[in-house]
Amino acid sequence: MVRVYKHKIGIHFMNYREETLKNALADIKSGKKTIRQAAECYKIPKSTLHDKIKKKKTKKHGGQTKLSSEEEKMIADGIIKFCEWGFPMTRGDIRLLVKGYLYGQGKKIKIFKDNFPGPEWFYKFLQRQNILTERFAQNIKRYRANISKEIITEYFQNLEESLDGVEPTHIVNYDETNLTHDPGRQKVLCRRGSKRVERIMDVSKSSTSVMMAITAAGHLQPPYVVYKAVHLYPTWIEDGPEGAMYNRTKSGWFDAMTFEDWFDKIILPYFRNLLGKKVLIGDNLESHISLHVLEACEQHSINFVLLPPNGTHLLQPLDVAFFAPMKKAWREILREWKNKNRGCIPKSDFPRLFNKCIKNIENIENNIKSGFRGCGIIPLDPNVVLSKIPDVDASQEQDQRQNEKHWTTTLQEFLKESRLAATQDLRPKRGKKLKIAPGKSIGRKDLEAPSTSCTDHINSDLEKKSFKK
Repeated sequence: MVRVYKHKIGIHFMNYREETLKNALADIKSGKKTIRQAAECYKIPKSTLHDKIKKKKTKKHGGQTKLSSEEEKMIADGIIKFCEWGFPMTRGDIRLLVKGYLYGQGKKIKIFKDNFPGPEWFYKFLQRQNILTERFAQNIKRYRANISKEIITEYFQNLEESLDGVEPTHIVNYDETNLTHDPGRQKVLCRRGSKRVERIMDVSKSSTSVMMAITAAGHLQPPYVVYKAVHLYPTWIEDGPEGAMYNRTKSGWFDAMTFEDWFDKIILPYFRNLLGKKVLIGDNLESHISLHVLEACEQHSINFVLLPPNGTHLLQPLDVAFFAPMKKAWREILREWKNKNRGCIPKSDFPRLFNKCIKNIENIENNIKSGFRGCGIIPLDPNVVLSKIPDVDASQEQDQRQNEKHWTTTLQEFLKESRLAATQDLRPKRGKKLKIAPGKSIGRKDLEAPSTSCTDHINSDLEKKSFKK
């Protein structure tokens, strides 16, 4: 079956262009020509012009759609509602939705095997419903979906007071991220029908933490890099981005000490050169809040603004518009390096590669400004963020006005429950680690027995083994 068919003039039925038909109808409606005269002049069948004037709806030539336009529109509206509530559908989900709808209506379509539409139906459905398109979805945890409009509104009310009279150059947003050493999967060319395609490339789960800061005027502040190490060496800080600072921790993440050092080495030198009120916007991590930082903010007229919990994906300019292009550039550099080298990236190579990554980001200034605009900060506009959160009441009123099918109401209740319902925390509780000799089994009776029969017995076995050695 041809996926994209282009109609050729002069074959089958329509032997004229749409513009020619419009001109003929215009002449008839204005009284310049009769239907017969227009048919002879424009070479269009008289019956066609007659049907168009009488506004008769004729079926398109060829195969007809198995679902009516009203049914397809109803399905498209349901798909959009799924997406608004954070449960976007895949191609297979849509086809299963149609299958369930057909069974619910008692319809049996022979061309669909077991009422299950094929892939070609899906492509044609997207063409007919041009309000739909395919995009890569970003996964967010369930607790992030619980952020409400009331929380956002209260945040912007407080933010308005904090930003009153503050220039864009005096507003800084910071956030911590990690640059993984795995470039991820990539589409490649291979033999059709290949079951498994592999690419030889050394990857690892290690990563490097970086603290980034941007201003509302579109300027990028020097980055602050934290390695996972006990000591720091001179080769780890060479050829990096201009003004970058480097540190290390055992975990590889920022702690209270490294955050204070970042604040003293990066933020304070920038704010000291500015007069008037300043604003520092960031997340509410415990390691980012200390007495030293708060005292320094009061001393230098800096308003320390914390973002609402679970709302950084909507309210953090770095998350909204900067980290995605930065990590895309990093993955490209990572692939290039791993194609020429083996093993993990040495820490001595990271500054040079990170510097190249920053330089490869296109339109840095525009991306930063778009981030502040997309978060409703500059210019201050809460509706930019509020429009991204589904409104339960508005959706219900809209459904009632449209008088849709009964399943849309059920769908809405299901989505509301799926997004907002409380869920159980299924984190496993392991308890204390058991000291068991290698190769020795243990049962529940051993746990319920006194310590002398279980732990002491195990420890005695270990002592015997160590003594024999």
